[in-house]
Amino acid sequence: MFHVIPQSCRVGIVCVGFYLLLCLAVFAAILKQTGGHFLYTLDDPYIHLALAENLSQGHYGINSDHPASPSSSVIWPLLLIPFAGHRWHSYNPLLFNILLGGASAWIIGRVIDRWPGSFFQRGCEREVEQWKHAFIGCLLVLVANLVSLTFTGMEHVLQIFLALCCAYAVTETMAERPIPTWTLLAAVLGPSVRYENFSITLCLALLLFLLHRRKLAITLVVLAALPLVGFSLYLHSLGLPALPTSVLVKGGATDSHISLLRSVYYRMRGTIHSVVTHPDRWPMLLLCVSAGFFVLMERNRIRRFALVGVMLVTGTHLLIFPFGWFHRYEVYALIFASLILLDAMVQRPQFRYSYVSLGVLALMSLSSVYTFVASPRAASGIYGQQYQMHRFVTEFFHGRFAVNDLGLVSYQRAGDDYVVDLWGLGSHEAALQQNKNAAWLVEIAHRNKVSLAMIYPDWYESIPSSWKPIGMMCLTEKPITATEPCVTFYSTDLEQREHLEAAMRRFAETLPRQDTFTFSPLRLASR
Repeated sequence: MFHVIPQSCRVGIVCVGFYLLLCLAVFAAILKQTGGHFLYTLDDPYIHLALAENLSQGHYGINSDHPASPSSSVIWPLLLIPFAGHRWHSYNPLLFNILLGGASAWIIGRVIDRWPGSFFQRGCEREVEQWKHAFIGCLLVLVANLVSLTFTGMEHVLQIFLALCCAYAVTETMAERPIPTWTLLAAVLGPSVRYENFSITLCLALLLFLLHRRKLAITLVVLAALPLVGFSLYLHSLGLPALPTSVLVKGGATDSHISLLRSVYYRMRGTIHSVVTHPDRWPMLLLCVSAGFFVLMERNRIRRFALVGVMLVTGTHLLIFPFGWFHRYEVYALIFASLILLDAMVQRPQFRYSYVSLGVLALMSLSSVYTFVASPRAASGIYGQQYQMHRFVTEFFHGRFAVNDLGLVSYQRAGDDYVVDLWGLGSHEAALQQNKNAAWLVEIAHRNKVSLAMIYPDWYESIPSSWKPIGMMCLTEKPITATEPCVTFYSTDLEQREHLEAAMRRFAETLPRQDTFTFSPLRLASR
């Protein structure tokens, strides 16, 4: 097989082919699960798409007359602006992710293709080694979770691509080859895709500093920080916090009485316990400890500090940043560290092709295998819940409504439709509200002239007695990425109740097999 592929890119081609084949399988399975409708496996990408729609009109926010910062990425919504307003706009994230995922798989293979011994063995021994390299490359594609993240529609594939570009720069440095200029550009752009990538930028800057390219190292950090500072100043000019609301909400920093630094301190304090007790942290901990072990063994100054950089990236994520949620938050650091550590191992004959390392890679890929297998069902859940809510507000109901799960309901709305985010990703006011009780729900609904609320009642301390339930839509299968299996529709305006009931009865007749709908008696209004 391998003799027909150019020697310098054999593993790269295998990795790209493996990635695309799995993507095709997931895409076909999603269409089968949803009756031919393509949906992402998360609701969150539709927040970015809705934001891109407003950005195309010169406004930063979900509603055209109210600024908001619901995206954790500076760059990603800007990339989604093309084709805003067209029916194929929703495919933008998929197209970008497939291109970036293929490029990521190529970089993984390219690093492996340059390992010692790849081209100098002959006959059967050489063929076996190339199959081993191809197997390692495919395992790393799984560790990077590229296939599943492609279908989340989020910015994480771009984040991984830039992290891999930086890992490639580190491996080139360890091999005493020049750092390619394009990898430096990746280090500059990384933090603007996800704030977490700043630790990788610092890792590369450390290497440059040790290579006596100190001006370039400082320039790299400054150029990476400038877009973030500029974005914070822009948000401040809109009357918003310096960090995106989504970052503050998911980082637990929305309490107005707690500073951001204190919030980070509390997270780090809690992390020390969770690192030991939560299995999803163990791969990152293993990589961090392994990097420290190699630092102690390494005598080459540059390689030693490259491994210190790996400890910096993995340790920072362990202490500060989140894990999980479809295995997307930590994976950039996992693949960055895995690729560099493997490259360091193959330079040492006593560790080369260690079956222990292959076993560790296989175990690390299990989370990605789970998300790969679960992706079609996850998309089916989004189709059965969030997409049906989207259908209701765009086809059966037009007006002002409130939700606690912002996403598809905010995308491709009519101009007069207004969405109130009760949870806080799209509303700084809601994000700061600590006591989300019945009184607050009544006040915010009345002030925003909301006549419909589609919420998970258990998320709130109490539901207003004046809110009359129309019914409850439930998924027939346990959801994977939908937060709750059932969403309750409330009429918050008595004058609109009959109109909403009539619309809901027409809507209930059109629901797919994934859903059941139960109309609620008035006694369910209070909890």
